[in-house]
Amino acid sequence: MLSLAAVLLVATDARAEARLLVFSKTTGYRHASIPTAITALELQAATHDWTITATEDAAVFTDGTLEEIDVAVFLMNTGDVLDEAQQAGLQSFVEAGHGFVGLHSVTNAEEEWPWFGELLAT
Repeated sequence: MLSLAAVLLVATDARAEARLLVFSKTTGYRHASIPTAITALELQAATHDWTITATEDAAVFTDGTLEEIDVAVFLMNTGDVLDEAQQAGLQSFVEAGHGFVGLHSVTNAEEEWPWFGELLAT
């Protein structure tokens, strides 16, 4: 949680509240602990002025939802979870200076997308 808190400090600037998108879609192995992890993040949110939107719907990367988000949190994702348009949406979001946090098995997601691999390596 320390890395998440550090990203939030940078991503939210002077705003009092951080807006997180917690994205937990999987197309490969699915961790049974995903609901527990979301609950843990919601408990953290209650004490840190974070607003959490939890979803497995990848359309959030193309439907305008990101306009209301400070940090995208990829939670235990596996497999190919984004189509090309959704990949472009995430890439634009991050390159515009918004935050990204990958938790646990996220390195097993989007393995064929070089930009995502570079994002995780930094």
